[in-house]
Amino acid sequence: MNKILAIYFSGPGVLDYPFNHRFYLESYAELIDYWAERGLKAVIVRGDSYQGEGIFTSHSIWNGETYVAVNEPIKAALIWNRDSENTIPRIDDCPILNHPDFDELCRDKFKSYEKLKEISGRSFLLQSYDDGVAHFSEFTGEKIVLKPRFGEGAYGVYVLEAD
Repeated sequence: MNKILAIYFSGPGVLDYPFNHRFYLESYAELIDYWAERGLKAVIVRGDSYQGEGIFTSHSIWNGETYVAVNEPIKAALIWNRDSENTIPRIDDCPILNHPDFDELCRDKFKSYEKLKEISGRSFLLQSYDDGVAHFSEFTGEKIVLKPRFGEGAYGVYVLEAD
């Protein structure tokens, strides 16, 4: 049985994001070591290396000290999408965590709102400042939250007083 987990990141370089931050470099190393102790091989795959059927043209491995490029194809049994730039191709021929349909729902705030209206706060898609001004009077709460339609990590989020 193929027990290879391919962890996909956007940037093509072995030490590109997130490994250019020590915290992430070490955190993924701990996960990879943990899985290895349990018989699962985890590799890092990046950029445009996907060929189909779970095969990537190259990958990198954690060698206990750093991540090292391996310029050989590898076939994954499972792909974990950790793409930060929305560059992963649509993959329907290999199991994938954070499937593109789910990932799109998570990244698109307005699509999330439309899908989850019954449990979401009232939301409007604004195209201009004037759109915002027109809708501000419709809110009854004390605060208004503005956020970009796309993105993650609370970047570009503003919390305003409603009055």
